[in-house]
Amino acid sequence: MLGKVTFFDGKKGYGYIVGDDGRNYFIDAGNVCTVSHSLTKGYVVDFTPCKNSHRYEAEDAVLC
Repeated sequence: MLGKVTFFDGKKGYGYIVGDDGRNYFIDAGNVCTVSHSLTKGYVVDFTPCKNSHRYEAEDAVLC
């Protein structure tokens, strides 16, 4: 799925992506597939959406 980074804090190691479906997805730095494991607000990424018991999460995010 494609999405746009709405927030990412590299020091805290997490952020949020809005997917094409309009949902907000939590992204942990460990699931960012870049050398720096960091993203910047406004970047478009391709990611795998998943849902755990209490939130939607993004996995394997790569820059488009």
